[in-house]
Amino acid sequence: MVITKSLWLYQTLDSFIWLQSYPRKIFLVCFVGTHIPLLSLITYLLLFSRDNQLWMICIIILLGTLLGTVITLWGLYLLLVPVMMTRQALKDYLNKHEMKVLPTNFKDEAGQLLRDLDHTLSILTETLGKLKKQASVDFLTGLLNRRGAIELLKTPQKIVFETWGLGVIDIDYFKKINDTWGHEAGDDVLKIIGKYLGKSIRQPDIAARWGGEEFLVIIEGDLKSSNIVLERIRSEIADLEFVGAITAKVTVSIGGTIYEPKQEEFDKALARADNALYKAKKEGRNRVIWL
Repeated sequence: MVITKSLWLYQTLDSFIWLQSYPRKIFLVCFVGTHIPLLSLITYLLLFSRDNQLWMICIIILLGTLLGTVITLWGLYLLLVPVMMTRQALKDYLNKHEMKVLPTNFKDEAGQLLRDLDHTLSILTETLGKLKKQASVDFLTGLLNRRGAIELLKTPQKIVFETWGLGVIDIDYFKKINDTWGHEAGDDVLKIIGKYLGKSIRQPDIAARWGGEEFLVIIEGDLKSSNIVLERIRSEIADLEFVGAITAKVTVSIGGTIYEPKQEEFDKALARADNALYKAKKEGRNRVIWL
């Protein structure tokens, strides 16, 4: 650990357990500094004087010094509050992810420290929020990605629901679209379908890009109500116009299943939906199959 020369006193005092507190270091230095004159006088009287009047004066000075010391230490403690507020704000941010409201209207060095910390934590919070969003959102379609959808499903707003319908949606003949019109056109198709899914679902349903040409919709409700939603999605995608991308119609195959969070793991239900999708592809595409 690199210690600059100007930290020698701080390092020395910090080696004592009782002084591993910043206010205590300040108090000790102030106490010693304010008492050196008094200690010098007492030493002189002990060595060279037996004058009772001088001793009386010494006692008065001692009492005044002690009173002044108490007032000084209390004032120093209050002046150290901004430093302690800074420490507590950082501790709460790191341990509890809470951003405390800090006073930012003071003009001295301590006030600058508070302003700098408040500004830094604000920027950090904003940056972390953007990074978290980027980590959970698919950049191409604007929908949640796989990670974002799973995390959202685990939030308190979602876990209250006992039954969900899962629908794995796969674009039919997507490779042919890329081969015929190019990958840029394929991306446009993904964007248009992603935009449609984002607008077509209700609350508290979830739509996500699951990877490649696959999407996932998670629908709150039983098999009957979920099937109505999936059939509507299949039908409406078949009627979409992909202006500027391709001139052909696009269809999707959908594998559906019921997911009950209290009864089974999400991955098990998802595997069942994947099997249903495979069956939909095998039976001719452009259909919804449930398992």
